[in-house]
Amino acid sequence: MVWQAQFFGEFNEILIDGIPTSAQVKDVKGSSVTYVDISLSPGQTVTASTPISSDSHIYLSDLNATYSSSQDGDMKRDVNSQGYAISIDGNLYEKGLGVKGISEIRYNLSGEYYRFSSDFGIDDARTTGSGTFQVIGDGVELFNSGDINCFEELLFIDINVSGIQELILKTSPSSGSYDVQMNWGNALFSTEPSPILHLVSSGVVSDTNNNGAFDPGETGSIEATHTNVGVLTPDSWLLLSVIATSGTCATELTEEQLTSMVNLELDSIHIGPIGPDDEIISPFFITIDEAMPRGAQFELHLTLTDGENTAVQSSIYKIPAPEFSLEFGNIYSDDNGNGVPEPGETFILPTTITNTGTYPSEAIEVALFLQSQNSQFLTFTSPNNTLIAINPGESTSLEFQGHLAAATPKGTTFELQVTAYDGSFGTTQEMSFTTPYPTIEFIFNGFDSDTDGNKVISAGENAEFYVEIENTGTGGTELGAISCTAIGVNSGFVTVTDPSINLDILYPGETIEIPITVYIEETAPQHMIFNLEFSYSDGLDTFTFEKSIGTDVLWISDARWDSGYTGWGDLGRDKSVQGGTIELNGVAYEKGLGLHANAEIVISLDNQFSDFITDIGVDDDITNGQGSVEFIVIVDGSPVYTSGIMDSDSPTQHLEIDITGASTIKLVLDEATFGNSSDHADWAGALFTSNYESGGEYGCTDITACNYNETAVYDNGTCNFTDECGICGGNGSNPGFDCDGNCLSNGTLTVEMTDSYGDGWNGNILTINGAEFTLGGGYSGVEMSCYDSNAECNFVTCGGGNYSEEVGWTLTNEDGIVLLSGGSPFNGTFGNCGTSLDGCSNPAACNYNPNATDDDDSCCLENCVSLILNDYGDNGWEGSEYTLLDYASTVLYSGTLSSGSTSLEAICLEEGCYYIEVSEQGNNPLEISWIIDGIISGVAGDLYSFGVGNSEPCEIEVFCPTDLNGNGIVETGDLLLLLSEFGTYCE
Repeated sequence: MVWQAQFFGEFNEILIDGIPTSAQVKDVKGSSVTYVDISLSPGQTVTASTPISSDSHIYLSDLNATYSSSQDGDMKRDVNSQGYAISIDGNLYEKGLGVKGISEIRYNLSGEYYRFSSDFGIDDARTTGSGTFQVIGDGVELFNSGDINCFEELLFIDINVSGIQELILKTSPSSGSYDVQMNWGNALFSTEPSPILHLVSSGVVSDTNNNGAFDPGETGSIEATHTNVGVLTPDSWLLLSVIATSGTCATELTEEQLTSMVNLELDSIHIGPIGPDDEIISPFFITIDEAMPRGAQFELHLTLTDGENTAVQSSIYKIPAPEFSLEFGNIYSDDNGNGVPEPGETFILPTTITNTGTYPSEAIEVALFLQSQNSQFLTFTSPNNTLIAINPGESTSLEFQGHLAAATPKGTTFELQVTAYDGSFGTTQEMSFTTPYPTIEFIFNGFDSDTDGNKVISAGENAEFYVEIENTGTGGTELGAISCTAIGVNSGFVTVTDPSINLDILYPGETIEIPITVYIEETAPQHMIFNLEFSYSDGLDTFTFEKSIGTDVLWISDARWDSGYTGWGDLGRDKSVQGGTIELNGVAYEKGLGLHANAEIVISLDNQFSDFITDIGVDDDITNGQGSVEFIVIVDGSPVYTSGIMDSDSPTQHLEIDITGASTIKLVLDEATFGNSSDHADWAGALFTSNYESGGEYGCTDITACNYNETAVYDNGTCNFTDECGICGGNGSNPGFDCDGNCLSNGTLTVEMTDSYGDGWNGNILTINGAEFTLGGGYSGVEMSCYDSNAECNFVTCGGGNYSEEVGWTLTNEDGIVLLSGGSPFNGTFGNCGTSLDGCSNPAACNYNPNATDDDDSCCLENCVSLILNDYGDNGWEGSEYTLLDYASTVLYSGTLSSGSTSLEAICLEEGCYYIEVSEQGNNPLEISWIIDGIISGVAGDLYSFGVGNSEPCEIEVFCPTDLNGNGIVETGDLLLLLSEFGTYCE
């Protein structure tokens, strides 16, 4: 066989068993590699090595260590620990040692060497990690680098090892950096005695005002301490050079101009020979020009050389200057003392400014700016302040007194920016706060107190249903009410005794449980399932919740539990833990319980039931063998069933457990082999009954269902019906598609879905014209949909699940044009939702309508403004309208927000001044706001002026009325009408 011995670097010869052998050089990944081809016989051993590079020194990688160890085995010669070229701080090395993590390398020097020198550091292949380099000679630590990281500049070591018998190189990673790659670059021993020069700068040792820094106009000095730990040097010199950089100074001077302002009395000092262990201190005197700006910085480079040996040291010096930090304190002195500004309140925002620099500031101007589009609701008494000068290390505080308008919508976010500037130096800091906003969450806690007390609600009985409402928001509600309504196909058999209950204010974190009494009519069919819709409203916000209920048995999802918890998400009564339909191996269940391991439910049975019936398995929202759970049933403290380990590929298990005479039952869901990752599992169709016929069929008992089982004794909630495409249990063709999956219309949509957390949409549903889409898991997904691109108005909603802030989606047509995008919650449209197709058909215009078929000459190519209409209540302006007029009182545009929370209108205006007013005629004018993008914003009820395309300010003019009342003449009545509308007068 042929072995190719390779070494980084260029050599004329390679030593083969100590014999010089001619070598060749090739390029490998940008580095020169010297190699020799060697023929080997079976069992033969050959040693290849690079030659000693000179008579005066030898590389450690060319020597055999007496011992070496590294985290991944032995140390590496002339490569890093992964076998690639050694690289430190951008410098490539053909010679050196590469190790990983904890390492130790020992060399027997036998007193033959005089000097050890090496670059060292973390290999450039690593962008994280740090560690320590050590050198130990005959048991004494000669060098310790301290902790250095991968961002350190190139480091160098030069040590006298004369007379040392054994030298040890050690590396040790810092905590959390166990596998860090560490290098000794160009590590070598000198075989001849030579000077070893060290150089240290002391920094400023004297200056005119004794503040330890160079000020403009000052003369000061630095000291350089230089030593020689080797043999006597020849004639030596100490050199000084300067390079100035701009630093933080507010100046337009170039670095060359700044450098010229640092004047050296001497730039070199003749030292002469330096003896072994001599320590010499040399001063340099430096004068700073008076014109040097504060905050500038310069670097002094010291070089000690004897012609062959050199030591270099650099230090940065900064001209004293003020620097500022700005911090906001907690808001206080708000009217109710909760530290959160609320509508109608006055509050104080404290701010502290500190001079973190090295020189006193000038007088400081502090200004507060409102950055958000909702700034019309927030005012500050003194947004601009002048402060006295601040000395280094000192602070000064000021308070901004703010006031929120009573009309400020709940949940409004305000963004503030404060700047502090003394004419040359300054800082800017931003902060934001959101006005409190209530958020109501519902928890269904089961039913109780049925008429005959057997824990089962049947025809002719009353029962109390308990729903818990919690304010999980940041602000209190108004006085509210909770209502309950029976909905669905069986609602006619259900009567809610008290359909509405008035409530007090619900404060953040407060929870209240409400009992709702429901009566089941005597004519109700057996095993009926009906739905209750619970609604909470405080006059401003409305929140709803729906729950299905079953009669004649006790479904686990309807029961009132003694206790219950789930390892992640919410307890899923009649839904999976992710908020979707419970589904096992393709079978959907209307009733059941979705959980995430580890989970546990405890229910009191009170000796009322004979059987517990359920299907179990990992929910279908988990696939590919993921999930790993075990189901356990415990009755009166004793385990009666254990499922064994189940994952998403396991078949559904059906349980029928005798619970005759049982007092309590505990249902346990444990994690199994892979922890609790993806452990979404269901007790599907789970119920308790006292009339189940043992051994009888368990299935669909509805004779109209396509999967009707005539031998079934009990309905398990899995009845399916034939859809329009003839599929049993199908949902019919998706809107816009036929039964074969073909588009019925002329447009195709690409539906791109994203989730910022990467765990899917957690029950959020995107609905496009009735077609539903969701992201079952992961960060992204793509599906296709159909739509009518010509005339159909397309309706889009999104919502219904948890973690809505993670949801994003985009709808793109077949031409690659994005038609709509959003998140959750969302309610909007796209397409031609009006009655006319007239409009601007020029794509370059700001009011371009992609659905316009007839251009109506309305295209606006300049002076186009965007009018944004907002409604906090998400129900449109409810009768209020906007009117846009020119300064001649001619109405140019008018309109309203017919529904939803926002809309955008492109308005084309000529250069000039205009008025806009929004009437207060609607039902809820306090919910209204509007913005003319980049120009002005406002609310309902006032007259605003603004300018378009001109630099002069446009202010509200006082003008005489025309025939405002329409009687054909201009008279006093027109003036009175003007006064009632605008509150001004005419001179």
